[in-house]
Amino acid sequence: MSALPKIKHVLFKEKLPHNGETVQFRPFTVKEEKILLYAEQDDESSIIDAIKQIITNCVTTPNFDVNALPMFAVEFLFMRLRAKSVNNIIEIMIHDKEDDRNIPVRVDLDEIKVFTPEGHDPIIKLGDTMGLVMDYPALPHLSGIKTSLAEAGEDANAIDILFRIMAECIGKIYDGDTVLVRGKDFSTADAVEFLEGLSSANFKKIQAFFDTIPYLYHKITYQNSKGEQSVELKGLASFF
Repeated sequence: MSALPKIKHVLFKEKLPHNGETVQFRPFTVKEEKILLYAEQDDESSIIDAIKQIITNCVTTPNFDVNALPMFAVEFLFMRLRAKSVNNIIEIMIHDKEDDRNIPVRVDLDEIKVFTPEGHDPIIKLGDTMGLVMDYPALPHLSGIKTSLAEAGEDANAIDILFRIMAECIGKIYDGDTVLVRGKDFSTADAVEFLEGLSSANFKKIQAFFDTIPYLYHKITYQNSKGEQSVELKGLASFF
């Protein structure tokens, strides 16, 4: 029996929004589209798992690890994959409150950017010599949330889970010339205890980091009975 010919795919390159590194990827195939279709019939966590699998399948850059990407970079890369694989133009429905009707609007996925709010900084100063270097929430953090919820069951405490997420995003703690690395020098449990010992003012600085994390952003305009209107789209879910 003769071997079937292998299909050659056009390869694309894209710079990641958080570090400027270039990754190379091929477009979706029917295999990846099936993964996404199956996930869309399930819950949100299944869609996240599907996006992870699709990016892993399609990126051809050696030693690439999707788990190392911030969530906003995962969403950005998936958006670029979708644009190159299917069509860069999508149609979404906007509910106009003034006319009380849904209005179809075309969006060019190539125009969607990652927006960083003013004042955002992953380095948080807690004093003259002490501070934190924060990591962005990534796919492993979402898995950690799922695990925490499953373990806690009906006793799940939103505040405890929030503290765990914050603790897992503390990459380094420095004090003068001493630099401690999470996973090497301190554990997540240690980081939770550290957070609980902070002053209210310093804890608010960490909250501000999470409140200003970069996100996918695009502003669109459309017409209703009163003229031109605009809507700001934020995050991957806004585009699909």
